[in-house]
Amino acid sequence: MEVKKIEALPHQLATLQALTSYKNVAMICGVGSGKTFTLALFLLTEVKRAMEQGDTSTGIISAMSYGQLRRSVLTEVFKCMTEWGIDFQYNQQQSLLTLGGVKKFFCVSAEKGSVDRVRGINAGSIVIDEACYIAQESYSTLMGRVRDRAGSGRCLLTSSPAGFNWVYDMFVGEKHDPKNYKLVTASTRNNTYISEDFYDRMAENLDKKGIEQELEGAFVSRSGGQAYYQFDRMRNVKEVPYNGQLGYIGMDFNVDPFTAVIGLYDAGKIYIFDEIYMTGGSDTYMMAAELKRRGYGSFKVVADSTFSNRKTSGKSDKRILEGAGFECMPFRNPFVIDRVTNMNRLFAQDCVIIDPKCKKLIRDLEQVTFKDNGQLDGSNRELTHISDALGYMSFKLNPIGVSIKKRAFTISR
Repeated sequence: MEVKKIEALPHQLATLQALTSYKNVAMICGVGSGKTFTLALFLLTEVKRAMEQGDTSTGIISAMSYGQLRRSVLTEVFKCMTEWGIDFQYNQQQSLLTLGGVKKFFCVSAEKGSVDRVRGINAGSIVIDEACYIAQESYSTLMGRVRDRAGSGRCLLTSSPAGFNWVYDMFVGEKHDPKNYKLVTASTRNNTYISEDFYDRMAENLDKKGIEQELEGAFVSRSGGQAYYQFDRMRNVKEVPYNGQLGYIGMDFNVDPFTAVIGLYDAGKIYIFDEIYMTGGSDTYMMAAELKRRGYGSFKVVADSTFSNRKTSGKSDKRILEGAGFECMPFRNPFVIDRVTNMNRLFAQDCVIIDPKCKKLIRDLEQVTFKDNGQLDGSNRELTHISDALGYMSFKLNPIGVSIKKRAFTISR
């Protein structure tokens, strides 16, 4: 029996290896990094499984549009199968691809309306190309089909990133389940088979963020300058042990969400080990009760200084907290730019460490941006509030030496 050797790049091999241990793998890379080739390799492993284990399930191949499915995905798959000596037949009327005479794949667009065609299918695996550009609703519909026990149950997403969207949330952010979801990343430069000047030619037509997203395969915010640009998961996110010490509460008085961060302060460093993110029209009484329920009733509160005026049921929020037994530290709101600058200083100096379970806070720090006028972008009502709470606490405990409010500067990040 002839054995054909197929060479894979390190990130392509890492993706295939991850699929042996994880149900869901996302290969998020720069353009031209060999994503579709990896998709074809995954299909080949599914053919091998059918031949060796009798897998009779039907797989699903999807993409963000029929045009992309035909011109990009299937064209590459046909090319690869021809080079690898694998027979294939494609029934265009039924959108059914058969590989090696044993493994069938239903090919469908993830476009709204088209994706409903898979609702009656029981599938054994799925691969979605350019997954970052499809709607989460379509992804959920497609994933709901992967339930045939005869199949591998594996899901491969290949894509270039598209900002901090649902793919980011599932494979990196607040919804990430490390036991079942694995992210593999690579730069366009990692593909040694493309022309040497491809990266540079592409970079000439992109701005800094475009290069990071389209060529480096990084999740970046494209809506404006990232506010907390010095925040780095690798450096600023670590487990923070809590052994019952007295600490501090940073609080932002917004009705929905009502947020707080809880942490310790030692030798100039702030350690955040818990967060509270209340929605649905919560009030100060509810926040006080939740803090006490978690055992933080003796912690000192650093809050938005407007809490001395804001009224809840006839009392100021400050009076409500004090009535519940909390010590409210005197505090005057700094200028927003000073507060943000102070946070970036502390992140750069490794003076703020955040426990990975504080997912809402981490999401905020990565996704809050500046508008063109230099103000924080509050168009997404879920963002800015919990990072504000951290900013108040940090400015009280370790403030920047001087105000930069009146300095002339340009935000270019």
